[in-house]
Amino acid sequence: MKERSPSILILGGGVAGMAAARSLKHQDLSVHLVEEQEQLGGKAALWSCMATDTCKNCGACLSQEMAREVAEQANLSLHLKTKIAALKRTDQGVEALLTSGKTIVAAKVIMATGFSAFDPTELPSLHWETSPKVITTAELNSLLKEEGLNTLLGKTPTPRIAFIQCVGSRNRELGKDYCSQVCCKISLRHAQKIRHLIPDTRITLFYMDLQIIGKEIRQTLKDLSKKINLVQGVPAEILEDPDTHGVTMVTEDRTTQSRIAQQFDLVVLSVGMAPALGLIETAALLEVVPNGWGFFNTKDAALTDDLYVVGCAKGPKDILTSAQEGKIAGTKVIEDLGLAKNPDMKVAVLGHGPQASRVAQAVAASGYPVYTFGADPDTILPRGSRSLAQARILTLDGTAGEFSIYYEDQGKKETLSCGAIIAAPEPCP
Repeated sequence: MKERSPSILILGGGVAGMAAARSLKHQDLSVHLVEEQEQLGGKAALWSCMATDTCKNCGACLSQEMAREVAEQANLSLHLKTKIAALKRTDQGVEALLTSGKTIVAAKVIMATGFSAFDPTELPSLHWETSPKVITTAELNSLLKEEGLNTLLGKTPTPRIAFIQCVGSRNRELGKDYCSQVCCKISLRHAQKIRHLIPDTRITLFYMDLQIIGKEIRQTLKDLSKKINLVQGVPAEILEDPDTHGVTMVTEDRTTQSRIAQQFDLVVLSVGMAPALGLIETAALLEVVPNGWGFFNTKDAALTDDLYVVGCAKGPKDILTSAQEGKIAGTKVIEDLGLAKNPDMKVAVLGHGPQASRVAQAVAASGYPVYTFGADPDTILPRGSRSLAQARILTLDGTAGEFSIYYEDQGKKETLSCGAIIAAPEPCP
């Protein structure tokens, strides 16, 4: 690919890095995305779909869709199975030597290096390393994705499953006295998915304080409140029967203050987020300093004008928020370089009836590619526009200039990146 100036270097091919890359696709830039794994997607690519009878907007499909789009991006060079060997600042920009031997001189660097899951071997009393019936949320996720949960549980018709929250988070002794933001949401979604697959499962969720920010997750908790047992307070120890591998936890009844022993067929450790492995080394190459927890949030970490930090490198967050931060960083790069925003900006028109059709035609006549949701499918639109009359919008997020519409059309899920959204409902009679 022909080299353009300036070049942008993106470290990390998860949803944050891919979102940043996509926001730059219409610019006369040479975008270099460096990912140490052999494929794009990051940890979100390993995530199991949490849909039951309906989509739960977990973001699992988003990573796959973004990876396909980024792989075809005309102004992007993809460097898979590659790391940064050396970095230095020069008068021309940040000079990066890749392990492949290639040298890139970038005007801006976007750090989207993700996170590492907490290693539960740091808490030996939980027996994660020794008991096959104690697993992490990541391992449960793999079982759900590979449809292997029944194999682990055996033929038990009413399995007893416990979730322990805040494993490796909100722990001062480990120097991790922060909330990982997503663990409660993940466990509730897992509980809902398991109940959907095995309706008679008896689930107990041990928590410190449930973090239920957002309308959707509050509804999930409401739906589950009479189907699972919520217990405030997390057990400090798991007891294992060496012969049967059965697991027992001793908890305190907050009403009677008596100790209760409960047996479970499976215990799931809701492990927190930690800084990505190798993040400190990368930071040292960039001559920046993380905060006390090892993340690079802009309040406590010392950053430079040519560096943008997004996603979980900045701090714990979910898939959709990471993608949004990536888009915002790409927009900021465009602004800081003094480039024009989205010269081929797409516009989405939402609405049914003649009003939406007229709006769509007027916008298209102004030279913008138009995507219509709900408008008359026979509306005449110019080449480059598209009618999605039967499509169902699943999620919509973003900010002016950088919106993302995740939708399903004829059984296929896709993502539309657009610069503007126009709501054109039919007037009330």
